[in-house]
Amino acid sequence: MAGIFINYRRDDAPGTAGRLYDQLARSFSRRALLIDVDAIEPGFDFDKQIESQIAQCDALLALIGPHWLAAADDQGRRRLHNDKDYVRQEIAAALKRGIPVIPVLLDGTPMPSESDLPIDLKGLAKRQGLELRHTRFVADADAILSALKHCLPRRPNRWGLPLTAAVIGCLCLGLAIYLWSSSRPSIVASAPRSAPTGCDREKALRSPTTTTESTQISFTNKAPEGRRIYWLDFTGARVFYASLATGKTVSFETYIGHPWLIANDADECMAIYMPTTDHREIALY
Repeated sequence: MAGIFINYRRDDAPGTAGRLYDQLARSFSRRALLIDVDAIEPGFDFDKQIESQIAQCDALLALIGPHWLAAADDQGRRRLHNDKDYVRQEIAAALKRGIPVIPVLLDGTPMPSESDLPIDLKGLAKRQGLELRHTRFVADADAILSALKHCLPRRPNRWGLPLTAAVIGCLCLGLAIYLWSSSRPSIVASAPRSAPTGCDREKALRSPTTTTESTQISFTNKAPEGRRIYWLDFTGARVFYASLATGKTVSFETYIGHPWLIANDADECMAIYMPTTDHREIALY
C-alpha cells in the first residue's frame, strides 16, 4: 500500500514537488510515495483514479505556493472553486477519509483561511502547516519527514516468524536496546505540571519511538510577544508546528514522553514542556 501522496499545482510548485519527492525517497521506498503527475495513468477515468490513489494513502502533503489560492482557468475563474479541479479533489478525498493532511507552505506562503476555501476544503485551514523554504530546503524537508514519521501508522508484520526465530530475535533486540539505552542521552518521561523542563536539557531530549499512549497538550500565549512551538522529534531535532500570537490558543495531539519546546521570535528556547496523561493546558508568559 502506498503511504504518502504529494499534492501540488503544476504551475505553482512543479520543481519543489519533485525535489521534495527525491528528498523523502531517501527515507521511504519510492513505491510508498505518490506524486500526482506520475500516479494518474492516461486512458482511465480521472475521478476514479484519484479516489483509488487517495484510498491507498496514509497521509497527504498539500504543497501550497504563492499562486495556489488564486490560480485561475482560461475563463478567469478560480480553479479551487471548480469541483473538477484535481488539486481540490485530491485534498477533499483525503480530508473525507480522515487521514493526516499536512499543508506545506512554500517560501513564506500564508496559510489559507476557511473563508478562502470551498466547503469540502475548509478542514484544511484547521490543519497545522509546515514551512518549506528554498533557502533552507534540506532542514525544512527533514522537519516534514519527522512529522510524517510521527503521524504515519505503524504497520504490523502480517507474516509473523517461526517460534525459534522469534525468540532469538527478541533476545537480540533486548540486548541491542540495553546497549543503546545505556549510552544514549536520557529522555524525560514527564515534567511536573507546575514547571517546565529547563532549556539546558534540550540537547538531551528526544521523543521515544516506543511510546503508544496518546494525549493532548494545549498552549495559550499570554506573553506580549509571539511564541514559536516546536516538537522535538526522535533524533532531538526541532520540528516547527506553530507560530502563536498573543492571546491565541493551539492544541496538539501527541504522546506521553514527547517534548514540546517553546521559543521566542528569535528562536531562542524559553521552556520545554512534557505531555501528561491528562489533557495538559499551559499558559505561556
